[in-house]
Amino acid sequence: MAKKIRFPLKMKNGAEVRTLDELKENFDLESVLGYFTDGKLSTWLADRYYDEKAEAVAALSADMPDLNAKLCEILEVEYEAEVDETDVDLIARRREKLQIISGVTDNREILDNIDLVAMDQDDLFDILDESPETVYLYGDKFEIPFGKKNISYIGVNEPLVIIDKSKYAEDFEDSGIVFKNVKFEEGAYQKNNRYPAPVGEFDIEDGVLYGGKPDSNGVCVIPHGVKTIDDYAFSNCKRLTDITIPESVDYIGESAFSYCTSLTDITIPKNVEKIGDRSFSRCTSLKSVIIQDGVKKIGDLSFEDCTNLSKIVIPESIIEIGYFAFSGCDNLTDITLPDHFSECDLNRPSTQYQNASSYSLDKALEKLKQVLEL
Repeated sequence: MAKKIRFPLKMKNGAEVRTLDELKENFDLESVLGYFTDGKLSTWLADRYYDEKAEAVAALSADMPDLNAKLCEILEVEYEAEVDETDVDLIARRREKLQIISGVTDNREILDNIDLVAMDQDDLFDILDESPETVYLYGDKFEIPFGKKNISYIGVNEPLVIIDKSKYAEDFEDSGIVFKNVKFEEGAYQKNNRYPAPVGEFDIEDGVLYGGKPDSNGVCVIPHGVKTIDDYAFSNCKRLTDITIPESVDYIGESAFSYCTSLTDITIPKNVEKIGDRSFSRCTSLKSVIIQDGVKKIGDLSFEDCTNLSKIVIPESIIEIGYFAFSGCDNLTDITLPDHFSECDLNRPSTQYQNASSYSLDKALEKLKQVLEL
């Protein structure tokens, strides 16, 4: 006669129980309910000749309102109703998931985190409500929301994931969204398209650009990842006609582009905290300056003697315009300013925005002065 193999019941604490006493000692209602829903509990009891208990368990049904209390009574364990938050349907669903997933993978990390395995779109949303760090995907396809940050999505069966095609791979990675073992729609999750390829020669160390040269056409595209453009990095580079500053830059150093006499226009990206003193001083061909919303400070004499400068866009985020920042910009006629600054602030001693009411009063006094002078 073949020897009967008696399986243990594994509790949440990791204990593998083989006797009723061990079950009582390591009792976990959620684990026991799981074995009840798949029929293993009554089998485990019968295999150990607890025949009456096995029959009593088999007579129970999952829809009984007092199921949990009945199980505890049969197994001679005290039932604590006030702390009982177990959900039989949830446990049954977990067991069903485990049975399905164990048939396609033996990866313990996935099997031990079966509650993080999404089987369909609704299941995914329910899991995301709990703000997990990792979600496993098993199914045909899933739509991934860009708004949920810092999540790793790992495919169990290489499912198709549907994502916002207007975003690049770098956008997802910057938001902490990582994909592994999944497939994408055509044109989705493209890499190396968000940031243009660098153009020119650069001396870069630890995110600081110490110097650079344009290509033969006078074009320079600074590599993404540079944080600081150092003092005098491009100063007196008369061949420079076109410069692209990446969004990774947060500081433009003193005189960084001074005397770049062929430079015609410039866009300052939103993450720049400060445009350093004399950064674009004496750029005599400069015609247009666009400062993106997010930039905080314009340094002293930043655009001094940019004699051809005719257009400037200064966003609401600017809180300080330095000493005579636009001194000598005699052709400056197209000016976009936030309400808390006036055109006078572009060419006078350093002006800091403190609050709207004080600036409203300041402007009112200037208007009154102009009227009195008429």
